[in-house]
Amino acid sequence: MKKRPEINLSEAKERAESLLGDMNDLQEVAERLMAECKEAVARVTKQYDLQINPLIEMIREDEKGLLSLMKAAKGVLFDETDIVYLCNGNLLHAKGDHVTIPRDALAKCKEQNFTDVIKTVESLDREAIEKWTDEKLFLIGAERKPAETFNFEIKKETSAC
Repeated sequence: MKKRPEINLSEAKERAESLLGDMNDLQEVAERLMAECKEAVARVTKQYDLQINPLIEMIREDEKGLLSLMKAAKGVLFDETDIVYLCNGNLLHAKGDHVTIPRDALAKCKEQNFTDVIKTVESLDREAIEKWTDEKLFLIGAERKPAETFNFEIKKETSAC
């Protein structure tokens, strides 16, 4: 086994000082480059945000318009069907019940000892209440009302129509 050459104290300190200096210089360069990178990313992000944000707003407006159209023309669009297949996507319509829960329902659930729907944060478990029978809903002043939902799907690849 080869022996390492012995290093005296002054040589060791000199090499350590050199390595520490190199590391310090490299750290400064790395930090400067990271700062430049962050600035460049911020500039590019801002540039693209100026182009992307109006598009996102237009998409939101189109979504509102589509949902309004679906609601206004539901009798024509969803006559005997819940899905309308189109070239650019599908229109979806669903009917179901939605339970309205009065503000004092939590207190009434406590009175009736319906602890299975009381969350530990002192709020009601809507999903559990919606599964209740109408008689049990009546005991807390809740009622089941008809509700409609409208939705849509956008196809990523449009097919020839």
